[in-house]
Amino acid sequence: MQHSDQKLCFKAGTRIFSIGEKGSEIFIITKGRVQLSVEKDGNEIIVDTIGENAIFGEMGLLAGGVRLINATACEDTETYPVAPEKLNTMISGSSPFVQALMRVMAKTIQKLVMPDNNSISK
Repeated sequence: MQHSDQKLCFKAGTRIFSIGEKGSEIFIITKGRVQLSVEKDGNEIIVDTIGENAIFGEMGLLAGGVRLINATACEDTETYPVAPEKLNTMISGSSPFVQALMRVMAKTIQKLVMPDNNSISK
């Protein structure tokens, strides 16, 4: 996957993005770790912790441009952003069935993660 030449660095504890924010890119981790979490009943629930070569932020773009999860640097972390245009170019090269399947999966995940806000991607 191609990424920009602009490296983005986040110090440990930095919130990279939060649920409900508009998403403008996905990220490839080149160094460090990122914690992914959701909020339920006022509590933060850790969904996953990912590291080098992992990609995050993609579901927000596929689900209408709104972040579905919180992303926080667990340690000093280096990432490279992938612009939505590059992601859209890659997706548009796939079959119409695969494109539709990706949209349906993203909307289903969005409804599971944000059941009170299903109108975001309609």
